[in-house]
Amino acid sequence: MLKAKPNLELGIRQLFTTCVIEKTIAALERKAIGKYAQTTTDIVEEIDAEDVAIAKSLEEGNNYHGCEDDVSLDEMDVSATQSQPSTPNQD
Repeated sequence: MLKAKPNLELGIRQLFTTCVIEKTIAALERKAIGKYAQTTTDIVEEIDAEDVAIAKSLEEGNNYHGCEDDVSLDEMDVSATQSQPSTPNQD
């Protein structure tokens, strides 16, 4: 095995890792065929768009699915609920 300076050895390992990652991505892109095929670029853009939408929603103060978040128990109508008899656990 060749002896190299630590920085050179690290550089070679990083270059090799980068090369392997690029080859893997290229192989996956070649494999993606058909009507619903997505490239890695498409997936990254889709994730970015979702992140932007979530960030805008949070900035505007929108809450989850438009539900009220400041409802107290006094304001809730619980007249239609049935009480359940409490039974001890029978394990």
